Amino acid sequence: MLKRFLVAAAMSLAFTTNAAAQTQGPPIDAATDADLRCMIVGLAMLDAYSENSQEGRAGLMIAMHYLGRVKGRSPQLDLEEALFSLSQHMTQQELGADGIRCGGEVIATGQEMITIGRHLQERTP
Repeated sequence: MLKRFLVAAAMSLAFTTNAAAQTQGPPIDAATDADLRCMIVGLAMLDAYSENSQEGRAGLMIAMHYLGRVKGRSPQLDLEEALFSLSQHMTQQELGADGIRCGGEVIATGQEMITIGRHLQERTP
């Protein structure tokens, strides 16, 4: 009985400390929030599919793309905590809507890279 109480008390203290730490960090701006959501989409795809499948590789590519954006914009962000906190509140509907938005953004970035590559090839003597 005492052991259960101590475990419950320790868990309660850990949760309270963790919640306090979350509120002490700087607020996350809308652009970073959107990019974190895209990272969660990519990580969910990677989790749902084999790393060797087309979907799993796409998930990894999406997660890494948005990781670069988040780290570039907010290098001091506690990434793990931000991802965990946000993922606990996302619904399946939000995940689906974010998946469509993020996929479109990654496709647009890929098309931009293809265009730049083509232009660079044309400029090479």
